[in-house]
Amino acid sequence: MIDVARTKRETALMRWPHVIPAVLAGLTLGLCTFRAAEACELKRYTECANAQLAGADLRDKWIFRSNFTRANLRGANLQGLVLELNDFSNADLSEANLADTFLAGANLRGANLQGADLRRAFLFRSFAEGANFAGARLDGARWITGVICGPDSVGECRPLPVNAPLPVWDPQWQATPASISSIPSTGSIKLTNDVVATVTQVLPADPMRAKPTEGASFTGYSFVPRSQTSVVNVRVSTGVFSEKGNTAVLAVFVNRQVPPVKLVSKLIRAGVREQIDFEFRVPANGASILIFDFRIGPGLPGSITFNGQEGKPPDYQPATVVLTDEDNR
Repeated sequence: MIDVARTKRETALMRWPHVIPAVLAGLTLGLCTFRAAEACELKRYTECANAQLAGADLRDKWIFRSNFTRANLRGANLQGLVLELNDFSNADLSEANLADTFLAGANLRGANLQGADLRRAFLFRSFAEGANFAGARLDGARWITGVICGPDSVGECRPLPVNAPLPVWDPQWQATPASISSIPSTGSIKLTNDVVATVTQVLPADPMRAKPTEGASFTGYSFVPRSQTSVVNVRVSTGVFSEKGNTAVLAVFVNRQVPPVKLVSKLIRAGVREQIDFEFRVPANGASILIFDFRIGPGLPGSITFNGQEGKPPDYQPATVVLTDEDNR
C-alpha cells in the first residue's frame, strides 16, 4: 500500500532540498513557537492563530495547512518555503521575505503585505480579496490570474509586456509539489490580449530549435487539470502584420519544456495582416499543473506586429487563447 503523505513529503523534499521538516509545536495563549529540530517528524495542521513571530527566520520549517489567522509575521523570513493551503487571513506579513515561496491555495484575505518581498513567488490560485500589497515587490511572481509580473511590479502586478522575453531566472515554483492536486481544477478559461506590439526577437520555425526564451510571450496560464489523465483542448487565434514581409512563428511551451508542444508558422506578405488560427490537444500525462506559455516571433531577422498594424486602431478581434479541460465537456 502506497503511503501518499510520505510520497508527497519526499517529492517536495527532492524539489526543495533546503526545506527541512520540523515539528511545528507549542501553542500557549495564542503564542506559537517553533521547536528547533533539523529532522523531526512532520506535523501538519498546526494552530498558530494570533502567533507572535515578527522577524522570525522560518526558512527551515515545514508549514502546511496551518492556521496563521491574525498572526504577526512582520519582517519574518519565509523565503523559498512551500506555503500552499495555509491560512494567513488578516495576518501581518508586512516587510516579510516571501521571495520564491509557493502560495497556491493559500488564504491571504485581508492580510497586510505592505512592503513584502514577493519576487518570483507563486500566487496563482491563492485567495487575496482585501489583501494590502502596497509597496510589495512582485517582479517575476506568478500572479493570482496566472500571468507573470513584470520588473516594474511594485504594489501591483504589471504583466510582462508582449515583446519582453521570459525572465532569465529559474523560479522554484516551476517544479510544483504533488499536492497541487488539492487545488480546484481550472475547467475552462479564455485569455485575451488586445495589445498591438512589434516583435523583433527571432523565434525559429524549426521545433527542435525553438526555445522558451525566444520570440515574445503574449499570454500564459497555469492550468490545473481535472485529473492526471485529462486532455486540454487549446484554441489560438491572432492576427499578424509585417511591413516588409516575414514569417510569423507561434510556439506553445508547457512547463518550459522543449520542444514546444505545438509550433505553427505562416508566411506574412508585406503590408498585409494575416490571420492565424489553430487548435490542438495537450494530455496531462500525469502532471498536476500545466504552465502554458504562448510565444510569437518572426522566423527571420526583421519584425512582425502582433495583433495587426502598430499605431492603427484594430478593427478586428484581439488575440485569444481558450483552454478547456475535455473532462468538463
